[in-house]
This record gives sequence, structure tokens and C-alpha cells, in this order.
Amino acid sequence: MRTLSREIASLRSVAIGLSLRNIDNAAYPCTQYYVPYHLGIAKKVRLNSGAPLFLGGSAFSIFPEELIRIFGAEAGATGSERTDHAALNGQESGMVHAELFDL
Repeated sequence: MRTLSREIASLRSVAIGLSLRNIDNAAYPCTQYYVPYHLGIAKKVRLNSGAPLFLGGSAFSIFPEELIRIFGAEAGATGSERTDHAALNGQESGMVHAELFDL
């Protein structure tokens, strides 16, 4: 994670995206939750950059409101292929904004 922190700090990012593919490994009774690890990455982003954090990925698409709240993200993209400039500007129909959920 030190390398990640250095890389983030060295960039002048307009936005930083974090893709969340899975919430857990779905291997009961040995379930492993991935959200704490992803929160660690988000914390590194926040500590090393003032850029807004955008979430995406299949796990985000299932729980967008909850994950925006948990991560304190500015917005997120649900669905697929929302990585273009219009999506970052909130012009895509798949965008989920924190203010829509009164967070």
C-alpha cells in the first residue's frame, strides 16, 4: 500500500475510481468480506489526494446507496462501461450521486 500511496500523491487526478467486483467470496461457512480491504484503499486515496472518489463495479451496482455511504464517495456508476468523460460529469443515466440519497 505504500507504493499506492506514493503513486496517488504524485498524480494530479481530476477523479479517482475504485471498482468493487465482489462484496465477499460467497464461500459459506468460510466467508471472507472484501469491503474492509477496499475501505483501506479508499482511505489511502483520501489521505493522498483531494480528488473525488467514484465507485463502480458489479458489487457497487448491487448496493450503490449503501456503498456510497460506507465509502463516503462523491458518486458511482452502476451498470457496465461507464468509464467515459460523460460518466464522470454525471451525464450518464447509470450515475448514482450521494445527494440523491440525502447522505
